[in-house]
Amino acid sequence: MAVSLGPAALVAAHLGQGLALLSTELRVQWANEGFLQLTQLDLPRAIGQGFFGLLVRAGVDQEEAQSLKDQIHLAKPVAVDIPVAVNSQQTAWWALEVSPVLDSEGLVEQYVVSVRDITSKKKEELALVKLTEDLYRQTRDLQQFTYIVSHNLRAPVANALGLSNLLTRLKKEDAGFDPLLSQVRASVFQLDTIIKDVNLILSIRDNQDTVEKEPVRLGDVCQQVISSLQESLQNCGGTIEVQIPKDYTLPAKKAYLYSIVYNLLSNAIKYRSKERALQVSIQCSATPAGGTLFNFSDNGSGMDLNKVREDVFTLYKRFHRNIEGRGIGLFLVKTHVESLGGTIDIDSELNVGTTFTLHLD
Repeated sequence: MAVSLGPAALVAAHLGQGLALLSTELRVQWANEGFLQLTQLDLPRAIGQGFFGLLVRAGVDQEEAQSLKDQIHLAKPVAVDIPVAVNSQQTAWWALEVSPVLDSEGLVEQYVVSVRDITSKKKEELALVKLTEDLYRQTRDLQQFTYIVSHNLRAPVANALGLSNLLTRLKKEDAGFDPLLSQVRASVFQLDTIIKDVNLILSIRDNQDTVEKEPVRLGDVCQQVISSLQESLQNCGGTIEVQIPKDYTLPAKKAYLYSIVYNLLSNAIKYRSKERALQVSIQCSATPAGGTLFNFSDNGSGMDLNKVREDVFTLYKRFHRNIEGRGIGLFLVKTHVESLGGTIDIDSELNVGTTFTLHLD
């Protein structure tokens, strides 16, 4: 039922801010021009409409709307910033406030709704958050590179220098010459490997904001990786279950996707359990927001995340000392995922297995 407008409501009708009155059943009784513009309705069509139906039709997620509804039913003021899907590529933000109007007995007789478009402000906030995250990541990377220089590079350089000094005291025909020369070569090879790792990582970081994406069939990439590691899988008796919709395509850089799947699968093979045959599951599905949810699970040796969670994706961190490795694979996986605009999470249990969950845009 419509309500008559008093002087205050007549003023409110012309405010730039969206305002509305709701009944106790949360149906629109009155709305000003600002509210009607946001919901893209005229007043006759808005009157009597359920408020949350209007929100969902405007682009508010169903779960977000239900959460707001649950809070309003507590009969207390509610203030939230809520995302609104304008289309598949664009999201707006509304600052929404709902306040109950109580009668003389303390019972709710109406709700006052205030809504403002804060998209520009929110974009600035999100840009500031991204800048902060980028600065944090760069600082973290700088710390890791400093660690590389002070630890990983120092050892092979010191070894090569020390062995070279010993070589100058020997003649080629001396029995110890060839073994020392072999150790010098090993130190130089180790040094070269580390330098290549750093160059690769810096190259990825430098191009992180300029990655050119193309449509990539995820199933094809997974099959290529499986084929390349088929011999290793057969040798360990491993099996892989791939559940990817036929012709599933996502925007990405194929080389990065290949590296992600290759490193995850090669790690699963390398760190498999000695107590059971390796089983790997690869699944993907589209998210409601239009992205991709990618799950990679194995029943391998797993990790105690209570002890190592902070270091899982850190460069040159290794958690299985009895197995040869460089500690760069998961760092590359995370770097590639972030370069594609995604995120990665890990869930692992010692002697049970590990699951990596990737959210890709």
